[in-house]
Amino acid sequence: MYNNDGQGHFTDVTDKLSPGIKNAGMITGAVWADVNGDKQKELVITGEWMSTKIFSYSKSTNKFDALKETNLEDKEGWWQSIAAADVNGDGKMDLIIGNIGENFYLRPDKEHPAKLWLNDFDNNGTAEQF
Repeated sequence: MYNNDGQGHFTDVTDKLSPGIKNAGMITGAVWADVNGDKQKELVITGEWMSTKIFSYSKSTNKFDALKETNLEDKEGWWQSIAAADVNGDGKMDLIIGNIGENFYLRPDKEHPAKLWLNDFDNNGTAEQF
């Protein structure tokens, strides 16, 4: 998270405002939406090799903290996109989260997860993926 001083200079304020976002993962999408009905928008992020996370701003701590109770914690994936809309017309925001589809050449599941090894296997100073 960056703070703009109004003169085009940006300062990293992630540690101060939301340390939980700093190491959130490989974020590919984000959206602001009031997902808990408190009339204040939450920051919802999603990405590869992670579950979707929701951060709510607390005026008392002046920080964005991850919501403790969502049903997204065990929904890890290769999420590519996210949008928010009241799809079913109930007056509450719904999240539409796009994952890699079934036409992808890998087909992981809970019993057979996809794995990624990252290392400098050939000692050339550059990490390779396997």
